[in-house]
Amino acid sequence: METSRERNFKIARLHGKIDPRPDSEAKIRNDIYMVGMLELMLAKDKSIKIRLFAYETPIKSNAKRTECIDLLGYDQNHKPYIVELKKPNSNEKLDKVFDQLHRYSEQFALIKEYIQAEVQEQYYWKDFKFSGDVGKIILSGRNYYKSHKKLPKFNDIKVYICSFSGIKEDFGDLKLLKKFGSKGVIRLKVENK
Repeated sequence: METSRERNFKIARLHGKIDPRPDSEAKIRNDIYMVGMLELMLAKDKSIKIRLFAYETPIKSNAKRTECIDLLGYDQNHKPYIVELKKPNSNEKLDKVFDQLHRYSEQFALIKEYIQAEVQEQYYWKDFKFSGDVGKIILSGRNYYKSHKKLPKFNDIKVYICSFSGIKEDFGDLKLLKKFGSKGVIRLKVENK
């Protein structure tokens, strides 16, 4: 029986296969995590920076590997963000991804205190506390969104639908660490403003 997880969320550490195939979602996820920060480009002069602190975060005990948050972070106000990655050639419908993010968000709310405690422990930050509702992001290449006729607006669904800003390639071998590692931030274009 699956229950809410209470410990070992893999906060602030590398785990699993560290260097997967270059064209895999896992490789992109690991590279994004190692760069360390995402920047949601909301407008020319407005953005939200998200510090990543975990990847492939298990949210249930004794759960399938599919019940893991791809990337987990927080902004300057400590608002938590869940990032779900999709390969551009995925044929998974956006509605299904929205449902997945909604499930993860609900589960996160149940275990938030435990994750928060692990962040406090791993970063020696005893006063750390999450604030506000969970932010939700879908991140894929632009080709994934082209297969969907019209993207719902952020204000209607409260999910940021994003692609990589300033990158022409669609996943493949992006070499994110080489391009962004020294900058420490990967900019994301919001496709559904």
